[in-house]
This record gives sequence, C-alpha cells and structure tokens, in this order.
Amino acid sequence: MKLVVDQNSFRLPDLALQAHLSASSDNVAVVTDTALFEMLKGSDPVYAATRSFEVLKEFPQQVVVTAGTGELIRQEIATKKPIETATDNRMTSELRALLTEVKKFSCFC
Repeated sequence: MKLVVDQNSFRLPDLALQAHLSASSDNVAVVTDTALFEMLKGSDPVYAATRSFEVLKEFPQQVVVTAGTGELIRQEIATKKPIETATDNRMTSELRALLTEVKKFSCFC
C-alpha cells in the first residue's frame, strides 16, 4: 500500500508514517517532488533535513519520489499517451542512497 507523504510529515515525528512502513515491507512512502524541497525550509536546513528523515531513514527501500508535474506533462505530450507511473527512478535511487547514509551517521550508540 502506498502512502503519500506531505511536508507536514517532515516537521514532526509522524507516527502514522512509521506505523505504515513498519506494518509491511510492501508498504511504501511516496514523497512528492514538492515535499522533497519543503523538507529543507527554515533557517537551519541541516536541522530541517535531519528531522525530515527521522522516520524515512529507517525504511529507505520503502521510499519512492515522484517526478515533477511539469515533467510528467511533458512526457505525456511527447509520447502521446498517459504516463504509467509518476515515480522518478533516478531521484528515488538517490534519496534511498542518501537515507542509507544519513542512518549511518545518525546513530550515537
């Protein structure tokens, strides 16, 4: 099951998101391109990013990122058929790698 993650999920520990991802490895958090940029808002982007990844860093393989709306429209126009998926494979791969790295450096055991 997919759950779309909005910027509000990045500001506070999101127990619903954590429960969703913990319930099954088949469950996915869908991060929109806009929400990805929203996570860096504020006077301290490092702090904001650290907080934003609090839940997602525990489930990097269960996270996907969508392409921007403009890009999706351009794809539809170019191919003259509806898009099959909004997932941006490159951004998904890069975010998963980043989440894996963040998890390595956030453990103060």
